[in-house]
Amino acid sequence: MWEYERTEDVEVSRAVVWPWYSQVGLWARWDDEVHEVELDELFAEGVAGRLTLKGQEPVPFRLTDVEEGVCFTTRTPVPGAELRFAHRLTDLPGGGTRITHQAAIEGPGAAGLVPVLAPSIEAGLPMALRSLARTVAHEGTAGSPDVKD
Repeated sequence: MWEYERTEDVEVSRAVVWPWYSQVGLWARWDDEVHEVELDELFAEGVAGRLTLKGQEPVPFRLTDVEEGVCFTTRTPVPGAELRFAHRLTDLPGGGTRITHQAAIEGPGAAGLVPVLAPSIEAGLPMALRSLARTVAHEGTAGSPDVKD
């Protein structure tokens, strides 16, 4: 198994950040690699969807570990393994929110996939996380850009 994790702190509440996750149509606004995200149903545990990165074919995923306003995970099957992307929002003691993004490659074929997938994850995940932090700080709540907290 391989894991990679990064965090960013923002001066807005979890309630401001969460819609930027749960409204998947907005993911492309804070992740430059994303072209489109579709869900089969509303954002909830067990819901299937497809993520299309720019210049690539859609990739299926499933939402797991969804706790509204706190966390969610996407799981994507790949030959011999699974890609897991976990997202967590934690209240900071002095106010604000810590945003944590963690990626993992798990399963019997993980060792063979790490050299292929890890470099792009290690390059893209921090950029997307920084972009999300800037977006929520400047635009506020998704759908209500003037709301800061």
